[in-house]
Amino acid sequence: LKALGSYEESKTLLMDAQYQQAMAWKEAGLTDEAMAALENIGSETAKAALSAMRMERAERLKEAADYEGAARLYDAEGSAEAKAALSAMRMEQAAELVQAGKYEEAAQLYAAESGEEYRIYACGGDGTLNEVAAGAAGFGNAAITVYSGGSGNDFVKIFDDPKAFFDLHRLMDAEEATFDLIRCNDDYSLNICSVGLDARIGTDVANYKRLPLLSG
Repeated sequence: LKALGSYEESKTLLMDAQYQQAMAWKEAGLTDEAMAALENIGSETAKAALSAMRMERAERLKEAADYEGAARLYDAEGSAEAKAALSAMRMEQAAELVQAGKYEEAAQLYAAESGEEYRIYACGGDGTLNEVAAGAAGFGNAAITVYSGGSGNDFVKIFDDPKAFFDLHRLMDAEEATFDLIRCNDDYSLNICSVGLDARIGTDVANYKRLPLLSG
């Protein structure tokens, strides 16, 4: 019993020493070394310190726009607080992608992160709608529509009442329907997939409209 007591005392002293060393590394800015040491200790005190350190570092990475690095730390932490922080970060990241005009990537984040029934409203024309549709493809929880504001708005013309896509109140209460997508390599299309001259015209149509006597 005496020998057992001495072993437990020695183990406790060793864990305390390792913990103090880990904290010293943290103060010195050696975060990786400190986190590795805390993982090896395994005491409740070390686990709490490691949890706090992960959250602090994840916040710093998020502020530096290193979203994937922050996400890895939130995932490693796994607590309810970390999951909530990760979800909020993904929503912020998606909003930034929208501001940058990266609608496909934004739609992927919105659809993937929500996990619940989700509606995405693409405000623009056929190009914007196509990006959003491509991003949401494969996510059964995501429904998309378009609040038309483009130059062509060809997609809405296949419906009996295209004017509905210019009325946000009607879109908010609209029923959902399933659509097939056209897939070409890694790209998707909703209603038409063009190549050659037709595709060239569609790409440059905005430039043609600036020329005198041309319209359409």
